[in-house]
Amino acid sequence: MNLTNSRGAALAFSLVLLTSLTLLALVGLQRSTMQIRMVSNLQLEQTIKDISYSEVEANFQGIANKDSDNQLILDAINSVLLKDGVVVRNDDGQPQPLPVLIGPQSDYGKPDLDVSTSIKLVSVPGTTNHSLAGDNSKGKTLKYRFQLNSEVEHPASGIKSAQELGITYNVRIGG
Repeated sequence: MNLTNSRGAALAFSLVLLTSLTLLALVGLQRSTMQIRMVSNLQLEQTIKDISYSEVEANFQGIANKDSDNQLILDAINSVLLKDGVVVRNDDGQPQPLPVLIGPQSDYGKPDLDVSTSIKLVSVPGTTNHSLAGDNSKGKTLKYRFQLNSEVEHPASGIKSAQELGITYNVRIGG
């Protein structure tokens, strides 16, 4: 009789042991699943930041390339805020510029991202005299200051990144 009671106790003990091991395995799986999600979000966040930076860099290179048509610069210079057909002016009397939207350079293999890039005239220039040494040219330049902005968002996760770049664009006038 003593032998049968001990066999029942061994069965109960092994069931408790198996149940506890199963619970430990489930907790381990949950933790690894959570870690995979965290790593995926970190990778997505870095990808979004890289795309935002790439947008700013690609647009800057397009502006900096003197051989290219700088219609983007002209659009930014000519865009001003109007209210009832009248130009809205800042406190200093200068026209208040509007951002000019630029289309994304690529879909970056991630069509589910919202990419928004714009350029805005920050300051209306005054003229600056300069003379260069030797046989170089002399003249006046206008210094336009712009702000290039890029925002990238992944709507499903709510992850966003924004990059800004200040640009000074000199235009030679006169001779």
